[in-house]
Amino acid sequence: MELTGMAHRITLMSFTRILAGIVCTGVATWLHAPRFLLVQAPATPNDRPKFEVASVRPNTADDGRVMLGIQPGGRFNAVNVPLWDLIRQAYGVQRSQIVDGPDWIETARYDTSRRPKAATSRAWRQASRPVP
Repeated sequence: MELTGMAHRITLMSFTRILAGIVCTGVATWLHAPRFLLVQAPATPNDRPKFEVASVRPNTADDGRVMLGIQPGGRFNAVNVPLWDLIRQAYGVQRSQIVDGPDWIETARYDTSRRPKAATSRAWRQASRPVP
């Protein structure tokens, strides 16, 4: 009886360790996966978010403050952001994937505000998650 109970305890401990290992591996893989893989581009042009209002203006303030954010209702605002960062956000790509642009893509700064149509507001919030 003592031997059977001990074998059962060892089996249970082994199972628990294996399960813990699987869970830890899954969590570690998810945490270290590139974030842009979590962003799915629209399948067709008809699936792309449509905007009621969108504006892009050169930023003339020289205060150095940068702001990116999604507000309630899905409005996306970006203030004092370089063009390469707007491209990165719009297409869900890494900085290293933006190549052969003009020099000013790094230095010129822009303010943008976009408000999606109501039907695409939820999809836009999901597709517009920040990409590192």
